[in-house]
Amino acid sequence: MKHELVIYTMEDCSHCQDFKKLLNEADISFYDRDIYEHNKEYDMYCEITGTEYVPAVMLIKNVGGKDESTHFFAPTKDYETIHEALDIIKKNIL
Repeated sequence: MKHELVIYTMEDCSHCQDFKKLLNEADISFYDRDIYEHNKEYDMYCEITGTEYVPAVMLIKNVGGKDESTHFFAPTKDYETIHEALDIIKKNIL
């Protein structure tokens, strides 16, 4: 299944930097979106999830396919640690 992973981050957020490092170590490709540079996108994410915490995850499954779907995973709602977030991503992309 083809997927795209988008991570909303802040440059000065140590959790965000650590999370990106974990993803790279796990050889998981992703698009990094700074919430200040991509504020309209991030505002949409916040409206959908009801939270403004980072690092935040958007996973698009079956990109360009008939059954394309978008999933949002938010800190404090779906995971408490970056390791839990990594586990969620792994479960959803394999």
